[in-house]
Amino acid sequence: MPITENQIVNALNIIIARLDNIEKEQETNKKVIVKIKSKLLELNRFVNDVIDIVEDDKYEDDALVENKLSEFKKANKMIEELEMNFNEPISDDLKLMLDQIIGES
Repeated sequence: MPITENQIVNALNIIIARLDNIEKEQETNKKVIVKIKSKLLELNRFVNDVIDIVEDDKYEDDALVENKLSEFKKANKMIEELEMNFNEPISDDLKLMLDQIIGES
């Protein structure tokens, strides 16, 4: 059974549509990864501040401690919301990218 020109055109249209969908998903993933990276860097700064407070036995600024605790609560709430938004398991590619982000910080 010979392949008609119409079948070839339909196959090419399907391939192009799938490529467009993949490009859109990649763009969305890049945006999510940028947000995750910024939050991880913010968390890293927060942890460093907490370590500084804990290591310094002479700290007297209770406002700084309260500020850090409120930041932690806010970050914890954001993490919980992010976990609720993930209905799909994390792909291996995303895990690799997250490992790279964590390695950079």
